[in-house]
Amino acid sequence: MVKFKAAFDKNIVPDRKVKLSISGDPETLVSIWAGKGLLATTASEKIIRMWNLKYDENYNLTLANTNFEDRISDDLFTNIAYCPKSKTLAACTNKGKIVFFKSKLEELSPRSEDHWDLM
Repeated sequence: MVKFKAAFDKNIVPDRKVKLSISGDPETLVSIWAGKGLLATTASEKIIRMWNLKYDENYNLTLANTNFEDRISDDLFTNIAYCPKSKTLAACTNKGKIVFFKSKLEELSPRSEDHWDLM
């Protein structure tokens, strides 16, 4: 992925290049912005990959080690959506369930999985 910026002379120049990798099905890849400089992706996987481009950090949101893990342990995330007003990430599964993650931070984009609450 390449992020561009507009220079003062009206030229568009590359600002940052990042290699994004997934282990799921690339045909089902869904990518959205989930905060300023925070890219969320899923590709029919058990995880949501979070890429914080500003800080060059990445982490995963998962259901492991939660009370919900046994109820949807075989589900795969197939789609995601983000509401900036409530700072909530909604994730749909292949078996028709929806899981919500809410950011604990008021101003900044979450930099780790610890900054999200599973609803």
